[in-house]
Amino acid sequence: MPEMEKLVNMQKQDLHRNKRRKTNVPFETFASWMDRDVSTVEKAVRALSDEGFKAQSDVPPKRCKDMVEFDVLCSVSDILLSGRYLKFSRRVSQSPWKVEDHGEEKTSKVDSSVEDIIVPKLKEQFLAEHATFIPGGREDVDVRMLGTGRPFVVRISGARKVPSRATEEVVAKLEVEINRDGGELVKVVELARTDKRHLEWMRSVESQKRKTYACVIRLNRPPSTGDLEKLNALTEMKIIQKTPVRVFHRRSPGNREKVVHKVSAKLLKGHYIVAEIEAEAGTYIKELVHGDFGRTKPSFQSILECKADVTQLDVISIDVAKELSEEIRKD
Repeated sequence: MPEMEKLVNMQKQDLHRNKRRKTNVPFETFASWMDRDVSTVEKAVRALSDEGFKAQSDVPPKRCKDMVEFDVLCSVSDILLSGRYLKFSRRVSQSPWKVEDHGEEKTSKVDSSVEDIIVPKLKEQFLAEHATFIPGGREDVDVRMLGTGRPFVVRISGARKVPSRATEEVVAKLEVEINRDGGELVKVVELARTDKRHLEWMRSVESQKRKTYACVIRLNRPPSTGDLEKLNALTEMKIIQKTPVRVFHRRSPGNREKVVHKVSAKLLKGHYIVAEIEAEAGTYIKELVHGDFGRTKPSFQSILECKADVTQLDVISIDVAKELSEEIRKD
């Protein structure tokens, strides 16, 4: 470019005039720096005097006779919204669950999904091309998410409508509308604008979380006081879990060491007991109870020396959900 050649020529003259310079930079080397380093060009422009610039350039510049064509691409940065969701139904999955029925159109295996209830309303509000639902962990479709809820982030891309004012009011209205659509299935709390630190936080604490579960367990015999005492005595128990049979289709085989921090069991009725289990994140609670054909050791089944199975399971607490929301909102 002529402008670049003039700039290099002016800077070359300045270099030769500076007798105190201890190193002699070849012109070709300096020109190559100028060609690929924006900061070098900026330094060269700042170092020019008015007289030097006028001597090498047309002041005022000549009128351009050639037509210049260029394209302008405008894009909007991703919008991140965070919150926590509660799931009250055992017929609602976390993400859409559809299967192809004998080559026909895919049909849903569940009533709805958390993602299907939350994401469409956000895409509609921001006129977005795409939105990604990113939860902080997952639960099975037949497991309710109660307590303070599970943290999540929605990344909205290609938004064509971005509110510049009253953002809190807009998001609060969205929360109300999502909860109206969710009905008795899903509820969202503390929906708010956030940034990428929220995602980083979720990933960093994923392996540090403690979760508390409530489950109804059926034994193949009436439970005794001794059974309850054995379960209630379990504290900081280390277990080894092989990849469960039921998730072989999506998980690679492996052994995982987890910690069961605390168990509180009570007699319900008949063959049933109810237990609160506080365990390390990633623990397979159903397998902890029934043993998964000996693939989880020890298990409630091996400890009680009788068949045991989970009939109902709920997540009632995720200990980092509250801290995560509060930490990001401090700023």
